[in-house]
Amino acid sequence: MKTDETWGCEFLDTAEPEPFNVHGKYPHAVWLPAHFVQRITDTVYQGQVTAANQEKIHELAENINRLGLQEPGLVIYNEVNIKLQDGNHRFLATQLLGWDKFWVESQYKRGKIANGHAVGTVINELIEGLAK
Repeated sequence: MKTDETWGCEFLDTAEPEPFNVHGKYPHAVWLPAHFVQRITDTVYQGQVTAANQEKIHELAENINRLGLQEPGLVIYNEVNIKLQDGNHRFLATQLLGWDKFWVESQYKRGKIANGHAVGTVINELIEGLAK
């Protein structure tokens, strides 16, 4: 019997695992280093998410540990800014599990990205981090 629960913008599947080809469903998703994803999160929002949903994030981490990450996060970007738009709960849950990567799709967005981070700065930090 399938028991689903929705909370916030995340989906918690409490049923037994069903086989399905995750990578076939999201062919353009990539794994990014967790430190890079952390750098492009909206820290104010993430702090609010963590404070308000700590128990649910732990439940989601257990779910991800059991079933794997079933849906990638979403990184939006334009010429100036970049930001983790969707998947903050999943990212926090994978951090609890000690993952060093996070699975995302990316999407170009015209116009302003609220609370985004400067693309040039973030890319330079990533490159410097890789060089160390």
